[in-house]
Amino acid sequence: MEGANVITFSLMIFETAEFLGDYFKWAKASFAPMLMSTGYFLGVERGVPIEDKLISRRRLSIGYYKDLESYLAHMATPEQDAYYKDINTTWGGKFERSSSTYLVVRRLKGVQSIPINKGDIVDKDTYLKEFAEGSEPIVLLRGLGLNSDDWEKYDAWVKEWGYKIYIPLLLKIPGVIEYCRCWLSNVWREGPVVKPGITINTEYPQDLSIIYFENLKAYQNFQKSKELEVYDKNLAAAFPGGLNYKWNNAFQLMVRFSK
Repeated sequence: MEGANVITFSLMIFETAEFLGDYFKWAKASFAPMLMSTGYFLGVERGVPIEDKLISRRRLSIGYYKDLESYLAHMATPEQDAYYKDINTTWGGKFERSSSTYLVVRRLKGVQSIPINKGDIVDKDTYLKEFAEGSEPIVLLRGLGLNSDDWEKYDAWVKEWGYKIYIPLLLKIPGVIEYCRCWLSNVWREGPVVKPGITINTEYPQDLSIIYFENLKAYQNFQKSKELEVYDKNLAAAFPGGLNYKWNNAFQLMVRFSK
């Protein structure tokens, strides 16, 4: 999302599809407009895995904030406290959730003028936008778990070869909107920022690449492209011992709350 330098991910797996449906009705009617009203929150997108046997019970929420100060200020608001209290009271025990916070370190736009904030406004009061069937954007998350030495080597490779040669090639593929590189932070409501490569949190990838696509067809063409094959082969050659991809998943966005 334009202007966002802090991105949060929250993957929720509900016990039943009915619980999930009821939860999002509750969030849409009550808490989405209230959280947006704080002024610190740029928006949130919600999507489903494009290939998942649990697709009817699993949802990903991606939150966007201008900077770390805005994120921390939002988390300290009465509205956010009310959200957490109500979600625990109403939905406690009905879902599992894993959450993480990332700091944006580099963003590169695709060569095509495709708006990343597209979508049809359904409700101006809740800032809700919905995507027409067949035009839903796709978000690909490719996240690496790296030790300190490997991270230094990977960071050098991305700066020397990724940014200058291989990622610009990926961004020329039709339908690719944006590439965004992020580093894991241990901030979740509160706590210090931890540099990639030394974080003690090994549950999430320390270095995350986010790639946005115009629609499913663009994502599928990207996956079959020679450009991606070249990127992966050259990256693999720099790490003959292999790379640990903690995340390599694509999600189809269904709704967006954003001003």
